[in-house]
Amino acid sequence: MNERAEQIRLRFDLPILVAASLVIPVIVVEQSVKSEPWTTASIILNWIIWTTFLTEMVVTTFFADKRGEWLRRHPLELAVIVLTVPLLPALLQGSRVFRLVRLLRLLRLVRFMQALRPRSRLRAYASPRYLR
Repeated sequence: MNERAEQIRLRFDLPILVAASLVIPVIVVEQSVKSEPWTTASIILNWIIWTTFLTEMVVTTFFADKRGEWLRRHPLELAVIVLTVPLLPALLQGSRVFRLVRLLRLLRLVRFMQALRPRSRLRAYASPRYLR
């Protein structure tokens, strides 16, 4: 595994989390509200979300040593980009929910951060400043 590409990919966790979290509200607005400016806003947000996923994939693939292997090891990211292009016909736009699958990977990050939080507090209280 290319460590440099993984580090770059980790930097995208927050933008991907935000983008994936916006998928449901955008779909709801598109399906329920048919007036301006909501229609235009949902179309723009859909493109921004998709571009966020695309940017992550392009940048991490660029920094990978073996780009073909990197793409084979990350089929989910590639599928999200290919299957959720905003240019697809309205019938296929429901596949955008597939972007939510990426949240599963990000949940691992949240658990890791929560696991670190208590330890960091313990270290702070064990510091010489608190032991005086």
